[in-house]
Amino acid sequence: MKNMLWWRWWLVVAIIITLSLLLLIGALWVGMRRADSTLAVLEVDPFAAQLHLLDIDRPAMTQSAFRTILPCDVRWTHEGGLLAALLLPHISTTEHQIYRLDVFAGGLEAPPVPLTGQGDHRAPAVTPDGERFAYVSTDDKQSTIFLQSLNSASPQQIAELPFQVDRLDWSVEGAYLVMELVGGGASLLEVAGARVWPLRPEADSFAWAAHRSLLAYVAEEALYVYNPLTGEERLLVRTGVKGDVTWSPSGARLAYVQRGEVDQIMLVKIEGEGEALPQMFETPTFRDIEALRWSPDGRRLTFAARMQTVDAQDRFLPFDLYAAGVFTGETWLVQRGMGQRIGVESRFCPPAWKP
Repeated sequence: MKNMLWWRWWLVVAIIITLSLLLLIGALWVGMRRADSTLAVLEVDPFAAQLHLLDIDRPAMTQSAFRTILPCDVRWTHEGGLLAALLLPHISTTEHQIYRLDVFAGGLEAPPVPLTGQGDHRAPAVTPDGERFAYVSTDDKQSTIFLQSLNSASPQQIAELPFQVDRLDWSVEGAYLVMELVGGGASLLEVAGARVWPLRPEADSFAWAAHRSLLAYVAEEALYVYNPLTGEERLLVRTGVKGDVTWSPSGARLAYVQRGEVDQIMLVKIEGEGEALPQMFETPTFRDIEALRWSPDGRRLTFAARMQTVDAQDRFLPFDLYAAGVFTGETWLVQRGMGQRIGVESRFCPPAWKP
């Protein structure tokens, strides 16, 4: 009987030790797994636009190509390609088409693959399941929203609107599209019933949460979170919000840029109700910060920044691209702005992290 009890005791100890070792190995694997580092970003100056494909840990591997992309937006497909609205002068000098750039097969210099036909088409947005994309076909007075498979050229019209749409973004479950309007403001489109309703007229800097239908945006320097299922709008931060809102992948926090004598990156938790208390994320002192984005694994932030707005001759200085470790607090330079080489202001659009 004693031997049996000892045997059971040792079995329990062995199970506990084994589980502990498995947990330790899992934690070490997560810690050692290489952080997300690949992104695509568009840089613009008064004369040109340049698309960069870069690894923020290995900037020397950066690929660049001059592309005229509107709006200031590129999107990744689930297969590792890029979607963008390009203006190709040898095809049209006024109308944009949606193209796929197979960057890992042929680099940025590979010929773009057209996905749309005749007309002026913009603002591609890949559906959450990665199988289709929505885009805007526009003229001087109205916009038509289409939905199309990435593997076919048979678009399905989902809405016709009496205003011009500049940008689209899907909610996580694919039920809603937030539509940013030319000239400012935004509306929500419920895709299934083509129901449209406006958000705050002055709202901008929109960002959907990754795991639930919550939409964050800025209006009159205040930060709001809106639930389209209930219609409830929550004031999260009352003042000082410049913009560039981005969600953490877990959906527990938001990062944004706070306006001041020097700009600051702020983090705020959304748990609870009512207003929340933001915390400053430590970076070097930058006069201007913009184009803030959170990496898909939650370990890094990228942003464009400059130490000074103008030089001694009152010329606007270019922005540089930076990255920062969310848990380490380290900030490093990723890419110098191309405007420094020619003495003009250049800016980076919000980067698109490879999922």
